[in-house]
Amino acid sequence: MHLQLRRLCVLLGIFFGIFSPALAQEVLQSDAGLIGKTAPDAYRALPAPSGYRTTTLSLPFFDDFSSDDRSPDTLLWAMHPLDVKRPALSNFKALHPPSKGVATFDGVSFNGVKYMVDLATGVADTLASQPIDLSTYSVGDSVYLSFFIQRGGTGESPEATDSFMVFFDSTGNYDYVQVWGLKGLGAPESQFELYHVVLDTQIFFHSAFRFKFVSWGSLNGELDQFHLDYVHLNSNRSLLDSNFADVSVTRVIQSPMHPYTAVPRKLYQGGNFMSSAMVEVSNVAYPGGSASLGVSISDATGNNAYAGTVSATASVPSLNPFGKETATIAAFSDQTGNIPNYGVMELKAVKTGASDGHPGNDTLRVHFPMDSLLGIDDGVSDFGYGLTVPRAFCQQFEIPRPDTMIAVWMRFAPSIFYSQNGQSFDMAGKGFRLVVWDSLAVDSSLVETSGGMNVDYGTGLNEFVRYPLIKSVEVPTTFWVGLRQVDGQPIGLGFDKNSTQHGVYYENSLAEFQLSSNIGSLMIRPEFKTPNSVIASIGNPTVAPIAIQVAPQPVQGDEIHLLFQGPVALQQVQLELIDLQGRSLQVWQNKSVSGEVVLSMASAHSAGVYFLKVKGVDARGQLRTACQKLLIGGN
Repeated sequence: MHLQLRRLCVLLGIFFGIFSPALAQEVLQSDAGLIGKTAPDAYRALPAPSGYRTTTLSLPFFDDFSSDDRSPDTLLWAMHPLDVKRPALSNFKALHPPSKGVATFDGVSFNGVKYMVDLATGVADTLASQPIDLSTYSVGDSVYLSFFIQRGGTGESPEATDSFMVFFDSTGNYDYVQVWGLKGLGAPESQFELYHVVLDTQIFFHSAFRFKFVSWGSLNGELDQFHLDYVHLNSNRSLLDSNFADVSVTRVIQSPMHPYTAVPRKLYQGGNFMSSAMVEVSNVAYPGGSASLGVSISDATGNNAYAGTVSATASVPSLNPFGKETATIAAFSDQTGNIPNYGVMELKAVKTGASDGHPGNDTLRVHFPMDSLLGIDDGVSDFGYGLTVPRAFCQQFEIPRPDTMIAVWMRFAPSIFYSQNGQSFDMAGKGFRLVVWDSLAVDSSLVETSGGMNVDYGTGLNEFVRYPLIKSVEVPTTFWVGLRQVDGQPIGLGFDKNSTQHGVYYENSLAEFQLSSNIGSLMIRPEFKTPNSVIASIGNPTVAPIAIQVAPQPVQGDEIHLLFQGPVALQQVQLELIDLQGRSLQVWQNKSVSGEVVLSMASAHSAGVYFLKVKGVDARGQLRTACQKLLIGGN
């Protein structure tokens, strides 16, 4: 019977799962083995689109994507405001990155929308540099472009038919020439590899040189992922040049409330949630080094006064060349008496001691919501999870005392279902039944919806969507939340492989629940009844981001043209212009904004780099924020 189920899984969907005889109907979304049609070749040397703004740069060029923004820096990368085919930045998509943050190339836009739903393969995400003046250089100056690449990481791996390419502009008029390429492996890489490309032809040495990264793969979701980091272009280099003299704080690998990444304030008050935290430190130097960390917790949004042990130090005495080490931070004080407001626990880790060449990646901030939601996942989906049969699956949760649950927030990974006959099915709008169990036994559900639940991807990258229960239900200290598929199309609920938990269960052919062999967490967050309905945050970062673009840049005159990307309208909006010292220069208040907004500056500002902070509330009552770097060119 188990062998038949395994064959059935292969026939029903071209998906890749971690199979064993007992787990034949589980799948993690993939396009492995898919013979998809090739999309028209849209990648050619085209002129810049209308509204494209550029700023000429000079050597050296460096970006390790360590900004807290989710979109690449427009001062370094030339991106049209309406161009969504570009990578998103994240601290959670890759395994052991060289430094904080990577750019992930796949088949979804930076807003989290899949490009196509018809099995198409073609040009996916692209990223082009601003023009760089190389007119004073020549082949003899040994100009090299270097970068780190990881295929797959925690996400879906590109196959041998997929590729990642580098193009150089040969004339300054967008006449791109392919100079390098890398094929997929069909299996995930656990480490990043360093690659070099030399500018060995004189045609590249002109006043508007550009380089461009292009991924080729599935256009049907978070598939065929290439992770890019540590991009460096400079002269007087060689193939042996790998001494970047940099130590970076890369990511939090264990929450200070482990295993939880979000805890309802009400439950936190009555439980002992604090635990040791773990932070990864990376050495991108040679021949090795050491690092010390200053780590602290505080409330980033709710004005809660933390007390007791809220800061600590940790040391990493030995970091091998291109090595990674984990610093363990002892548990901070329990804050049960100091949380009167909804808020966010911010863990801040700062590399201390001697400075290095790239201080921008020395500070890491990660947010852990404390509102009314309970979460185990890190807020970023690595795969879509589903079954090849109309059965149920769920995530186990544990809380210090029984409480009343009123809704479930879920994140579905944008994907399609591939059938054996070459058809594709878009999962958006797909129906399912939402279920809560108090024990994993036959007919043990506390509540199960009969209809009205449909897959919704939201309007932003890694956005959770709220699904209210048909009735509030009191759950015991151990309970399970999940869904029941209505057919054999794997529904693609978000799955976080960074989580070390082992609490996913699914219903087998005997109608019995068994533990999944997949290590990780489903992206399900129960919502508990609170004194009021305010939801302070969801996902990671704590308040949901919103995509904005300032164009043109640099800003000239006394107007800032701001474009809100995606179908998101904000209410009670505050916009604030601040300088590099964090000083507030001007504040704008708007009742509502959407689309394009023009801000008038009350006074002239000297040329330089500034930041525009945006905060507002969307239609769901959710707080949305953005922080956009902008360049003022002077008046």
